[in-house]
Amino acid sequence: MTFDAAALILILLLSTILAGYAAGRRMGLREGYRAGLAEAPLLLKEKALLADMCPVCGTCSVQPFTQAP
Repeated sequence: MTFDAAALILILLLSTILAGYAAGRRMGLREGYRAGLAEAPLLLKEKALLADMCPVCGTCSVQPFTQAP
């Protein structure tokens, strides 16, 4: 095996690894964005319930939570 063949194999190997990394990164970013879109409304609702404030008009809830009998 000559130097040219070894260099070609090394370049092919590194470019394959780089292509796999790039594809995986893009897929991960896409999945993270979808997860954020799904989780954001739940977090906003949780924050509003914990603060006992209406997220639309900003008024406080007058009725306290009551426990069921």
